[in-house]
Amino acid sequence: MAEDILDKSWKRISIILDSVSHCASPQDCYQLVPNLFELLESCLELGMQLHHIQLQLLSVLSWAITMTTTHMGLEKTRELLPESQFNVDLIIQSIRSSSSTPQLQQHSLSLLSVAASVYPVRILHNIMSIFTFMGAYLSHHDDQYSFEVVLLAMDNLLPILMSNDNSGQTSKKSANQVTVTVVEIIRVFSDAVEHIPYHRQLIVFEKLVTMCGVHDYLHVTLSVLIGKLVAKQPHDNQQQNELIPVFCKELSVKFSLATQVTSLHKMIKYISHLPDIMPTTVGSARKVAISETGDIFDVRTHSTKQIRLYKLFIMALIIRILSCDELINKVNFGLNKDQELIFLSLLQVAISYIVTVNTTINPDDLIVKKCYSIVDHVTHLLPMRSYVEVMSQLITPGAQCSIQKKCLDIMCSHLMSSQRQFALSNVTNVLTLLPLLNKLIQSKQLPDGNKVSAISLITVIICRIGSGYHDNITEVIPHLIKAISSKSRSSHIMVSSMKCISEMVKTLGGHFIPHLPHVIPLLLAAMTSQDCSVAVAATEAITIVMETLPKFLSPYISDVVRKGCCCGILTEHATLNTATEKLRAQLATNIPSRLLVPSLVCCYEDVTTEEESILAYLQVLHASVMNMSTNDVSSHSNTFADLFIKLLHYRSSQQEELSEVVEDRIVECFTDLVVKMSENTFRPVFLKLCDWATLSKNYDHITSFYHLADQVAGKLKGLFLLFAGHMIPNCVELLKNMNGKDHQLQQYLLSCLTKCFHYDTVASGFLTTNRFGALLEPLVGQVSRVTDGNSAEKYLVPCLVEFAAATTDDSRWKALNHELLLYSKDDNSLVRRSLLHVLLGLYDRLGESLLVLLPETIPFLAELLEDEDEQVEHLCQKFIKIIELLLGESIQHYF
Repeated sequence: MAEDILDKSWKRISIILDSVSHCASPQDCYQLVPNLFELLESCLELGMQLHHIQLQLLSVLSWAITMTTTHMGLEKTRELLPESQFNVDLIIQSIRSSSSTPQLQQHSLSLLSVAASVYPVRILHNIMSIFTFMGAYLSHHDDQYSFEVVLLAMDNLLPILMSNDNSGQTSKKSANQVTVTVVEIIRVFSDAVEHIPYHRQLIVFEKLVTMCGVHDYLHVTLSVLIGKLVAKQPHDNQQQNELIPVFCKELSVKFSLATQVTSLHKMIKYISHLPDIMPTTVGSARKVAISETGDIFDVRTHSTKQIRLYKLFIMALIIRILSCDELINKVNFGLNKDQELIFLSLLQVAISYIVTVNTTINPDDLIVKKCYSIVDHVTHLLPMRSYVEVMSQLITPGAQCSIQKKCLDIMCSHLMSSQRQFALSNVTNVLTLLPLLNKLIQSKQLPDGNKVSAISLITVIICRIGSGYHDNITEVIPHLIKAISSKSRSSHIMVSSMKCISEMVKTLGGHFIPHLPHVIPLLLAAMTSQDCSVAVAATEAITIVMETLPKFLSPYISDVVRKGCCCGILTEHATLNTATEKLRAQLATNIPSRLLVPSLVCCYEDVTTEEESILAYLQVLHASVMNMSTNDVSSHSNTFADLFIKLLHYRSSQQEELSEVVEDRIVECFTDLVVKMSENTFRPVFLKLCDWATLSKNYDHITSFYHLADQVAGKLKGLFLLFAGHMIPNCVELLKNMNGKDHQLQQYLLSCLTKCFHYDTVASGFLTTNRFGALLEPLVGQVSRVTDGNSAEKYLVPCLVEFAAATTDDSRWKALNHELLLYSKDDNSLVRRSLLHVLLGLYDRLGESLLVLLPETIPFLAELLEDEDEQVEHLCQKFIKIIELLLGESIQHYF
């Protein structure tokens, strides 16, 4: 009975609801709203058997609110119908309970749409539960109809919530309020994304972004989605974490190229405003971020590590989008001016971010590397024409200096990359940069660092485009010359200019010849700079000129030799030492001898002030000699004779302890020169040197000459005997006048004679009877002139042994033996010991051949056996044992 009464009551209510819209006054219909919500609540409590009544209630509610707002206005409607009287929860409950009744869902969504214009804040606060429910419902009822209901809800609710017309308290929303509202809507969908089937997600979010405004909110949607990765814990759904970046990329490529690039630009700009660490207060950067983009990522609720991760995830997404095939294909179709401007903005904000993070973060940090990777992807994505046009806008004289410098550096790096293929069209595009770079070099307001980068970029361009565009390249030369010659320029600009000139010389080759008179003097002057880097750059530049244009440097060879031998010699800078060594090597190998030899002679006097300078000079001379042909040596033989006479003067002009190293190098150089001379060429040179030494009666000259003769004898071996006869008279004279102080000359002289005797043969006939007789007494007399036993063993003994071995005449041996034995009676024990060393050497070398001299020798040995010096006695016993071995019997009975 009660159920019948209830049914009758609901029927009467249904009839009344049908007539309300016809009978009720539009001005008073708002009074029905509280009662209608009470009826809706009762209806929902009773269940779905009253779904018709629910439809009527929802329709009348929509009608009542619409009529009130139409006739009263929004402000009056809010006064008459406070938010407390509009029960949003009942409408949401109606949506949830109507999963099997599409009409109820549509009417509920329609009522929410009407209410959203009056109570947008209240609806926004409840929209999360609406779409979360719809997402969950779709995950269980994934059919087309259910999906269309969700799309319908978006169509009904989102436009009103994002409308600019009204706000909760004001008649118009500010732009910031709209932004915050849209961000919150996007966040609702992002939080519900896990409840939406994967194959439906892209459609839903594409529609969401489109309705919100692709240009303004694509980057917000991507940023909010990426923010979910930061909030997730490591144990959360890893598959979902991996799908979010992929989904973001797929969502991005759904839109136009301009939209995508603009969104990437805004994402970089947004993270550039985020702090590196969690702020303790809301700073100005934070306020800027909120005012422009809403609360996309609240740094106040995230740790410093999470802020860093968020930036890295955003940059990783940007790189993923830039490298995807869809975007690359769109770029490959070509870019118009508007699109180039968009890429320009993207590069500008990316480079600005690099400049910013470089000042606050370690340059090796992953964030910095990601920034550079973004720039790399953008620049390699663009065709050369677009790349040049975009970058040109960023390096104009009026551009921000920090961004300008970073762009110049990046262009240097990218143009040097092997991935950039320089076709003819590419070269044409790159050449358009040169006039702009020339302006940068000339600018007086530009920082030196920017000018250095501009010059470096010119260098790279010259290196890449080759020599076919010399007219364009040579236009830069006057500006570089001015940069080097200006005293007010920094050393960095000078170094970069000289490196650029080096590259020009290698690239242009002969086309650079007209500019040599202007460039070489400046480079020579720069070689003496106190700044090591400037001196190195100048030295390397001249070295390259010598490698490329060696035959056109004749006016400057002498100066180059002077600078190369004097500059950087005493410095401790390894780089400068290496550069000057390479310069000297190029002098010797590349400069023709007809130019180099006269220059070496000319500048000798200028390089003899320091030992290091003369050694460097000799390095050039030696290397040039090694690279000369026999004909070259012959043509310069007289010049070489004069030059080495000057060089051999070095001993007499310097301290003794300094001269040996230098003289060793002089002698080494001369011996290598000699092997390239013919007999007819060498003879006059040798005789000239011999006369210079012997006629001057200068001890230092004579010592230097016999030092040289000793080494030449060792180099030429038997061939030296053709020339050695000329110096024998002087040798005899020197040996006769030798004293204990002349030990160095004595050593060189004995060593030279030793080699002459050693290489003498019967065929050569060097040691004739007259020469033997002339040398015998003075040579044996050196036994009494040795200053220590080591010198005797090292120089005198070998000389006398070879002197004896050079002849087979017994009479000569007898004369030699007699002269030697006379010194057994010398009062100096050192002389007696030296004598025995000589006898030991003779018998060891000649053996049984000398036994014929034994009868004359035994009486002297008998005296030596009784010598008061134990060493003499010991040496004598040793000598007797050798004789006994040769005889095969003892001779003790003779003593």
